[in-house]
Amino acid sequence: MRVFANSFHCVGLGLGVTITTSADAAMDYPGVTFAEILDERLPFSAFWSPRNDNPALRRFLSAARIQSRVWVAPAKEQISDP
Repeated sequence: MRVFANSFHCVGLGLGVTITTSADAAMDYPGVTFAEILDERLPFSAFWSPRNDNPALRRFLSAARIQSRVWVAPAKEQISDP
């Protein structure tokens, strides 16, 4: 049986961490624990070929640019001294 190395396989072996969607958290990966990241803005990068004229890619990039401008960080609770 051939084992395909993917990010979850590497995480399960203790070789790193990864960020994924909630859909993957429903799967069972040996040695992997999922934890939600709530109310955080995570930087990311995207790479694509400048020759790629796929309409779905253009729509995705447009939506990502718009979302990056409108995202507002939620207010953090402030703890005041009594």
